[in-house]
Amino acid sequence: MATLRLVTLRLLNGSSSLSRCLFPRTQIFTVRAFSAAMSPPSTAVVYDQHGPPDSVTRVTELPPVEIKENDVCVRMLAAPINPSDINRIEGVYPVRPPVPAVGGYEGVGVVHSMGAAVKNFSPGDWVIPSPPSS
Repeated sequence: MATLRLVTLRLLNGSSSLSRCLFPRTQIFTVRAFSAAMSPPSTAVVYDQHGPPDSVTRVTELPPVEIKENDVCVRMLAAPINPSDINRIEGVYPVRPPVPAVGGYEGVGVVHSMGAAVKNFSPGDWVIPSPPSS
């Protein structure tokens, strides 16, 4: 479970002109997975140890996760692979996440559902996760 800052981008009036129809809204929530009471299984690139990405990463199905009342459930639409992602997998980045870990720290997703206590997001909101600042 990771606490991420989510920047919400919502389409207004169903228009397709993204430059005129998106507006940002920032909140901090805990992101676990995506779905209603339980998330559906999802696919992720996981690594159990640090080392060469082609040797230590694997694509795996993750089991469903219970969605709690303060969770925002996000279905990721796109996630880039950056040099910092490779460095984290190799273990040479200054911050080493505990393993096992899921690769990647950026992307864009859509809110699929959320817990009952979450009031600032709606299903369909576009979000950009980013690691919390220390």
